[in-house]
Amino acid sequence: MKQWKCTVCGYIHTGSIPPEKCPVCGADQSQFVLLPDEPAEAEQQRDSSADDNMRGDARPKPSDRDPSGLIPERFKGISLKLTKLHGHPIAVHIPNGVLPISVLFVFLSLLFGSEALATAAKVNIIMVALTMPVVIVTGLIDWINTFKGRMTEIFRIKMICAGVVTLLSIVLAIWWIVAPDLYAQGLFNNFFFFLLHLIDLAAGAIAGWYGGKLVFRAK
Repeated sequence: MKQWKCTVCGYIHTGSIPPEKCPVCGADQSQFVLLPDEPAEAEQQRDSSADDNMRGDARPKPSDRDPSGLIPERFKGISLKLTKLHGHPIAVHIPNGVLPISVLFVFLSLLFGSEALATAAKVNIIMVALTMPVVIVTGLIDWINTFKGRMTEIFRIKMICAGVVTLLSIVLAIWWIVAPDLYAQGLFNNFFFFLLHLIDLAAGAIAGWYGGKLVFRAK
């Protein structure tokens, strides 16, 4: 059987023709290239697919744009170092871990009227708001260096979700600062406030799920 390699994420597909869409990154059929028939060479390319993307050896289509200009020349060395050291996966663990705790504390503080839990929820959502710019910047750097800056459905969804998490976290943090005693009004009177937290959490979960597909992509 023929083997096809996705030039965006390095996924290897076995079949007579490439899939209509990459099951990992969502790239269309035109982004697949046929691998050589030699087993040894094909195996070597399969094992080094992730490194190939970073080095630019994924053999993109001639029509693909060059994303290198998206990063200023003086920052390219730093950007490559951040990608090599997994800057984005490290940064994204902060909001991914803190946001669920913040939502839980919000629910409990509104349910029981707890000032301590309300303070903890406020501090956590402020932390999410402060770290999201770092997550977005390192994510864009990885998108350019590792995935050639190509826009697929999965990357579009991740970017939208990151924007939602950032915007909602900032709004909720300001809301807590402006009305620090809203916990005393109960869950029913603050249902919309709590609903925004749930939407924030859902957006973060969706982005994390798609990010996991890219990190643990099949080789």
